[in-house]
Amino acid sequence: MYYKRLLVSNVRNLEPLDLTFSPSVNVICGLNGSGKTSFLESLSILSSGKSFRSHLTTPVIAREHKAATVFGEASDGNTLYKIGVEKSIGKGSSIRLNQKPLQNNSALARLIPLLVIDHQSFELLTGGSKFRRSLLDWLVFHVEQNFHVNWLSYREVLKQRNALLKLKETQARDVNIWAPQLSDFGEKITGYRAKVFEVLATQLNELSTHEKDFELDFRFDQGWKHDQSLKECLLESFDQDRRYQTTKKGPHRADLLFTTGGKKVTDVLSRGQLKTVVCRFFLALANCYKDIFGNAPIILIDDLPAELDKNRAKILLRQFLNLGSQLFVTGVDLPYFSDIIATEQNIKVFHVEHGIFKELEKDSAINLAAV
Repeated sequence: MYYKRLLVSNVRNLEPLDLTFSPSVNVICGLNGSGKTSFLESLSILSSGKSFRSHLTTPVIAREHKAATVFGEASDGNTLYKIGVEKSIGKGSSIRLNQKPLQNNSALARLIPLLVIDHQSFELLTGGSKFRRSLLDWLVFHVEQNFHVNWLSYREVLKQRNALLKLKETQARDVNIWAPQLSDFGEKITGYRAKVFEVLATQLNELSTHEKDFELDFRFDQGWKHDQSLKECLLESFDQDRRYQTTKKGPHRADLLFTTGGKKVTDVLSRGQLKTVVCRFFLALANCYKDIFGNAPIILIDDLPAELDKNRAKILLRQFLNLGSQLFVTGVDLPYFSDIIATEQNIKVFHVEHGIFKELEKDSAINLAAV
């Protein structure tokens, strides 16, 4: 799947735009605050109905406007899909696919697989478990069709249990009534995750086989003791959960653990090495998707020069291109992308200033990148 066209109206600081893209590489350059990230945000909205920057509707909409509209065309090589997403203050989001309304965004997310790599992504190893868990779940969502509905059900039951834990007069029997349902949904979720994790771990290990400086170990922590059922754990942990007024164990606490030599990678590896691990992890996700479905996800990379040196970036982009991914890459300085602009035949280069996009002719882009 790849994007062919994007039309945007009233999204953040972007002026109205109508752009067509290369199915291979698209480079967007401009100063900070010019609209590069808002552009990527618009592409992400087309893939899921959601922004990767905020779960709220209002920040996406330009000032003094009540609604933002994103329209796009995507193709799998055979079929053209027309997608429209409108975000309105007070009304939320409405989505249309080929002029027909979609009641939920999960169908859209399955249709257009997309991964975002930004500054948060490079905190994969140093940040909290929520982000690591969300990336595993991105792949699980696509692979296991029943994962999403079970996750929504689990989250709703968890909400009920946590609400009871916050009440002073709550007794164990009141809370434990939710244990069978929570356990049923939770065990299913964990089963899906564990199955997909094995595939992901194999990919990551293959990508790490040529690493000479360190050996990487990768493990899935399901969120409670492996020698207990989730129901047993919930019943056993009631006193602790009531003390903290929240459920401390379960798949909502799952994590991915990265170690080397028995120690956390964050305690041993350099910042550059940690970024190498992050890049491999995203490549492993994309590889897994390609192996299972036969096509690669779209990749959005925001402000790549801020995270990787030119040589590492060149290698990373080439690896994604070899998979067949469509790339959208942003940065401040065009010379940073000089190698890929000069060598990639099917490439488009855009310059953005004050929310206004201008496509550059390739010869012009090569000359500017060589400065």
